[in-house]
Amino acid sequence: MIKDFISAFFFLSILNLIRPETILLTILIFVHIFFNTEKEFFLKYFQIGVILITSILLPWLIFSFIKFGSILPNTVF
Repeated sequence: MIKDFISAFFFLSILNLIRPETILLTILIFVHIFFNTEKEFFLKYFQIGVILITSILLPWLIFSFIKFGSILPNTVF
């Protein structure tokens, strides 16, 4: 179950790079896991999930802000 949890958040972070609006899906999955798992498991692996997603998204967000001046794509405007 731990490998499934980590791989799910790895693929969610990649999906967030491809389609930025899927951050809503990521939030919904966090909420689903919160209500359907033991609290100790959630608290332990919630941190791992956040660190994994942040470590994959943060470099792109920094590059995007420096290069393009915004972290949102031009199609949003």
